[in-house]
Parts: sequence; structure tokens; C-alpha cells
Amino acid sequence: MKEALLVILGSFLGLLVEIFRRKITGADQLDVINKFTKLAELYKVLDDQNLSPNQLRDFEKALNSRSELYAEFNRVASGVDPLERLYKDPILSQHQMNLLAGEAVKIANHELEESYERVLEHTSNENRVQLIESHQQWLIYRDKESEFRRGRFKGASIAPMIAALTLESLTRERIERLNYLLIDGNL
Repeated sequence: MKEALLVILGSFLGLLVEIFRRKITGADQLDVINKFTKLAELYKVLDDQNLSPNQLRDFEKALNSRSELYAEFNRVASGVDPLERLYKDPILSQHQMNLLAGEAVKIANHELEESYERVLEHTSNENRVQLIESHQQWLIYRDKESEFRRGRFKGASIAPMIAALTLESLTRERIERLNYLLIDGNL
């Protein structure tokens, strides 16, 4: 009788171990499925944004090299227009709004540089000097205009955001004009 109880107890313990092992394996499989699902969603987002996984890794490396706050704003800037977040998120501090506006300027400046380089590549030699001088003068104008508008809010915490929004707006206008030159084709 004692041996029968030991066999039954052993079988019961074996059954419990098997059930426990299956639950653990099932949980692992569920984790794997969830990870693949998240990975598939990430690839869809990357595809929608015309980004490659390598670009995402490079972006992640860049973010990791900066402070946490700065990294947050760069992440926002990469996926969402910072000004869009500025207007949609009513719970931002003035400092955060200033940072987002500054990020918008960085993005616009990068796009401006790309547009300017494309136009410069297609500009004839006889017009190239004029384009370079014109662009240099425009940059001076843009910066002076931004300083003027910022000066109207001298000492106020909103002043940096006003300056940044001015820079961003004027830069977007310049990008449109440069892109029009490419479309016009008479360079």
C-alpha cells in the first residue's frame, strides 16, 4: 500500500511538473508571439515612414548619446512635427515649448540646406555667384527678423519660442521658393 501511494504521489508530482513546464513554455511562446507582433508593427511603421531598420538603429545610437530630455525632443521631432505637438499638447511648460520650437528650427534648417544644395547643383555658373550671395543675405535677413521679433518679448520666457517660430516660418518660406526654382528649371 505504501509503495502504491509513493507511485501515485510520484505520478502526481510528475504531472504537476509537466503542467508547470507547459505553462512556462506556453508563456515563453506567448512572449515570442508578442515580440514578433510588436516587431511586425514596428516594421510597418518604419515602412510607412520610409525608414530602414539601420536608420532606426542609427537614430537610436544618436538618441542614446544625448541627455534624456534632449533625446525625448529628438524622438518627437523625428516622428511628429514639433510644432504639431506644441499645439496639440496643452500641458507643456514654456521651457518644453521653447525646446520643441528649437527642434522645429533644426529640422527646417536641415531641409533648407538640402534644398539649397539641390538648387546650387542645378544652377549655371553665371547664376551661381548671385545665388550664393542672395542666400547669404537672406540668412542675415532671417536672423535679424528673428532678433527683432524676439526683442518685442525681451525678458519674457516666451522670447526664445517667438524667435524660433520666426526662424522656422521664414525658413519654410525660403525652402518653398528654392523648390520652386527647381520646378521652374530656369537656373
